[in-house]
Amino acid sequence: MKKLKLIAFLLALILLLECVYCVAVFTDWVPALSRLRDRYIETALSTLNHRWLATALIPGDVVQRVYLQLEQDRLDQLGQNSGDWELDPAEQTFFGRFSELDEQAVRQWAEGHPEALEAGWDQFYVNQAGLDDAGLDLHTRQGDQVLAIDAASGLLVLRIREEKFRGVLILGKDPARLHCAPSDDWGASGQQAGDIAEAHGALAALTASGFDAAGPEGAYQTGAAMCSGTVYGEHLLPGYKRIELRADNKLYVVDAPTDFHPDCTDATEWTPALIVDGVTVVTEEDHYNARNPRCCLGQKKDGTVLMLCIEGRYLDSLGATAPECAEILERYGAYQAMNLDGGTSAICWYQGEYITRCSDPELPEGRRLPNVWLYGGIEN
Repeated sequence: MKKLKLIAFLLALILLLECVYCVAVFTDWVPALSRLRDRYIETALSTLNHRWLATALIPGDVVQRVYLQLEQDRLDQLGQNSGDWELDPAEQTFFGRFSELDEQAVRQWAEGHPEALEAGWDQFYVNQAGLDDAGLDLHTRQGDQVLAIDAASGLLVLRIREEKFRGVLILGKDPARLHCAPSDDWGASGQQAGDIAEAHGALAALTASGFDAAGPEGAYQTGAAMCSGTVYGEHLLPGYKRIELRADNKLYVVDAPTDFHPDCTDATEWTPALIVDGVTVVTEEDHYNARNPRCCLGQKKDGTVLMLCIEGRYLDSLGATAPECAEILERYGAYQAMNLDGGTSAICWYQGEYITRCSDPELPEGRRLPNVWLYGGIEN
């Protein structure tokens, strides 16, 4: 009896397997089984040494049908050829110019802010640099928050925030647009940085020469200066430095008492030098470690102008030391850099508004200055 039951079970199992085989091999009633069959045949046919696995278990006409379908799939690949990569030249130029930005992060940010790209990558524009603005949810590769991008003008504005101070760093990609400008009534009265900038049609302004307290406020600078080829004042004593912009659109740090270089077009004097030919020349052991509001001017080897302004004498920003300023400029690749006038004079203006606070809360537009460094304007 047990043998009969076993035989019956085996016969039933064989019958079931035959049914499954027939359904799987000869019909498409069960899609899952037919897909498995076709994948099995495709796998067997794809290797010369194992094609017999398909014909040994499956009728030739079924194998032939799958084979012909594979051939048709291959023929359908005809004409699917690569052309030239569709690169947006303006996009490539943008990221080549603003190498401080991470491409993936900027593209992701732009997806949520399409208005910044309405006119294309070469006109990419966003400005959240105002004192009351929060800035962008975007950071440079160096980790600093982005406040503004103006691709057409080659400007990138960053928030510099450290434990004991905050400030801004403006990167100008076209050094030909940098120049020094005096107050309209130099020798009689100074002007606020923003007024000088607007008079020249500039995009950005930074405190320049040392402040001379003698005479009317801001009437004269300390040391000599040159603005678009015109010389103002007398050179400072030995130990002071001068930063010169020459006809090659490069900045040079030299000793203040020396004559202006024949190719110099713009210059201001103060102290100390921060970075000379790529080497930082101030250290924590020097006597430049007082925390103060500061302004610094520098340049990368690729020509990018660096305009740094640090707020000071506030509870949330005590001020920076000269070595700390050098460190900030160093991480952005400064090849030359010098400390400019600071203290109450230190202020930065950008596209119609002041983007740093004067150390005197009673002077929201800063004190009157004898001259400023400008980016952009009628001189260009």
